[in-house]
Amino acid sequence: MHISEQYIRAFPEYEEVFAEDIERHRRHFLPICSINLKCLFPEKDQWVHFVSVKEIYEGTVGQMTSAFHTEWTQEDSIAFDVVDGKYRFAGDWNYFLIEQEEQVNAEYEQLKEAGDKQYLKLKKVKNQIDSLKTVYAENEQDYEARKQFYKQEQKVHPYSSDESMKSVQEVMESWQSYQEKGWGITYPEINGLLEDLDLRSEQMQKIFQEHGDSEEEYRTFESTNLLSVPHRPDGSVFPYIGALTGYYFQAYGSDWMYLFYDESLQTAVICLEYT
Repeated sequence: MHISEQYIRAFPEYEEVFAEDIERHRRHFLPICSINLKCLFPEKDQWVHFVSVKEIYEGTVGQMTSAFHTEWTQEDSIAFDVVDGKYRFAGDWNYFLIEQEEQVNAEYEQLKEAGDKQYLKLKKVKNQIDSLKTVYAENEQDYEARKQFYKQEQKVHPYSSDESMKSVQEVMESWQSYQEKGWGITYPEINGLLEDLDLRSEQMQKIFQEHGDSEEEYRTFESTNLLSVPHRPDGSVFPYIGALTGYYFQAYGSDWMYLFYDESLQTAVICLEYT
């Protein structure tokens, strides 16, 4: 499956993806790919975006911040308001643990100074935040190297990272190393970026034929490893847009990233899956 280049943007700039507070969004997110829904539905002139997060590492994104979860922003599920074709994070920024660094450090020092043993619990959170700061930096660094590689070679690096790559040269060396080890090359089916759009990819159609699954059944996403799937107020699942392989774009990425978008609610939801 191939879509016209006018309907897809690889590695879009932050200003093309986010509606406001660009630097706050830049701190946490990685823009992977934008598509115009005209490629699926000719009557719709609407841009939506596949966006990953820098917090991906061990465990799930948002697992330590349940107090700040919402209906659609939960563990490994991040919601955005869609404003004129751009995103605005639809949640409390404290959903990202690293946002609580200043408060945690202050409370930790106060409890430690007072001799309150509760500071030991905060020490674990403090250590987790320190680890995440390194993870954020490595994911961003690897993403930027892969982005530059794509601009230079017009193709993604179709392998996970052995470690965070810092430059185009390191990405190229990694690519060559995989080849020398006998690894094959399988690029994403759709424009070398996406694995699926609206279940129309050859891979998904083959799965339906081989296993006798129906598209209607699959659209419930009950057969996936997703922790949660966004539902409308009436209980139905958000319209599914597509999916990509997350670890092709950062040091620590998801196996699959799904994009859902409800036009009536003007809400997009990114869900992360690991196998």
